[in-house]
Amino acid sequence: MVSDLNFYRDLSVLAVRVLCDRLPNRKADAVYLIGETPDNQNSVFDAGVRLLEDGIVKDVALPGSTDTGHGYPGFQVWHGELKSRGVSERCIVPVPGEHSNTFVEAVSLIEFARGAGWRSLIIT
Repeated sequence: MVSDLNFYRDLSVLAVRVLCDRLPNRKADAVYLIGETPDNQNSVFDAGVRLLEDGIVKDVALPGSTDTGHGYPGFQVWHGELKSRGVSERCIVPVPGEHSNTFVEAVSLIEFARGAGWRSLIIT
């Protein structure tokens, strides 16, 4: 687990932005679809696809995990669903790391976004 205090500061800033921030003035690097169970996943698919189609984001990022033990059906299932909704292969970005709960999913997302040089991110 990350012990860097800057990480926890960044996580706090991210939480505030997730809950209170407005859409960016420029195209966001990606929309991140938080892992959901099959009965809740359509809401994140709908939002992500709409943001991509409206030109608000460049890519659609999702948990890259194949572990289905926590309700999330896995990357391959979601990848197929996004493709069936017309999302281009080049726009689907798997976020590697553990996704067993929302906290570790957020950690994986932050680490990936930093490494990818993303400056703006919308989370659904």
